[in-house]
Amino acid sequence: MHSDCPSNQNLAAFIDGRLDSRTRASVVKHLSSCVECSAFVSDAIAIRAAVGDAAFEPRGFAQQESTMPRGNLLPFRALAAAAAIAAGVAAVLFVPAVRESVPGLRSPGSEELAKVAHGKRVTDARIAALSAWGEPPQTLRGGGDETSDYGNDENSELLTKTATIQEAVDAHPTRRNLRNLGIARLLRKEPQLAIDALERARALGPADAALLNDLAAAYTERRQRTGAKTDDEKALAYAEQAWQLGKTPAAAWNRALALQSLEKNAEAKAAWAQYLTIEKDLAWRKEAQQRLDDLNELTALR
Repeated sequence: MHSDCPSNQNLAAFIDGRLDSRTRASVVKHLSSCVECSAFVSDAIAIRAAVGDAAFEPRGFAQQESTMPRGNLLPFRALAAAAAIAAGVAAVLFVPAVRESVPGLRSPGSEELAKVAHGKRVTDARIAALSAWGEPPQTLRGGGDETSDYGNDENSELLTKTATIQEAVDAHPTRRNLRNLGIARLLRKEPQLAIDALERARALGPADAALLNDLAAAYTERRQRTGAKTDDEKALAYAEQAWQLGKTPAAAWNRALALQSLEKNAEAKAAWAQYLTIEKDLAWRKEAQQRLDDLNELTALR
């Protein structure tokens, strides 16, 4: 949990539906752009749903465990915390308990992955957790999307963390673990594996802007390697959904990128112009303006 994230008290109150409308709106806005908090809340709500009415009596725990898949059993402390919040008792204890108890929650998160990327940009698209600008990568076409040219000898730390997250997913395929695996695979320029992980994460709960944004990025990266226009259409669909949910610079960027790749030039121009109205980072603004200028020049020649 970081300094700009909601407090444990506010997250507990959000999960329990006890926030006033103004504070709730602030938390919702934060969740649309914070991968860690969003994934945590999703997992916490899933635990509460898994416990359900069984939380009100001790026998319920045994019944719940007997019907759950063996690999998905939740630690007793997490169940007890879920029971407390379901009963409306000491809800604030739920958040730190889940942070400590949800399987795989201590595996590397998106912020750690951003650090080990060392500012290297591996795709034209924007990954939600990586806000820092970097030089655009060289476009690879026709290469196998299962082979990484980044993350082996060049960044062994990323390789190690990816392996750690993969182990966490194998043991506990939670939404958080899967989305972090998707980010790691995308950083390693493995778009197909990134798509597989992120689509699995999306299927586990309500979609949020950050997850949809990264799915758009993964499809964009795969299209740049294979040239498949259907990937552009997927990227645009997910970027549009992310934009509607979060209005973040990353979603606006991926939306404009997909429109331009699909040669929807008028819409792409409008999207780049819209992006420039919300982006404050000068480096990202400069690249966006150059892309818009190139697009204007291209369409003027036709």
